[in-house]
Amino acid sequence: MRRPKLTIRALMALTVVFSLALGLGIPAYEVRGWKDYHIHTGLGVGVGGEPVSFVNGGAASPFWPRYWRRLRGLPWNKVPLCPPRPGTEACSYARPEIVIPLSNGMARTELTPELSAEYDRRRKQWERQQKP
Repeated sequence: MRRPKLTIRALMALTVVFSLALGLGIPAYEVRGWKDYHIHTGLGVGVGGEPVSFVNGGAASPFWPRYWRRLRGLPWNKVPLCPPRPGTEACSYARPEIVIPLSNGMARTELTPELSAEYDRRRKQWERQQKP
């Protein structure tokens, strides 16, 4: 059986395919491997419609926006890329003031002033509805 001819054109095509695979695969590996968890605070609805505030301390950063930024050479690490939900949620990258470091290496979180005002408004509205 004859081996296929290995021409310069075939080698060039093979080089292009290999470089594309590496050019797209290495950034994906870097972005996916960088476990970048951050904090979200926000407002929700509890049992019986009662307004509650919550903290999500294990929010993973979204892959695709970070990947596209990495491919374009833009900063992608610790950049606020979470989808915005104004009035209901705040991300610690977009609003770093929600995380307050403590002396023992831990941190506490606070609602932003806007979310705090919205929580108070919802709480008063809920209390009015609960009164007979």
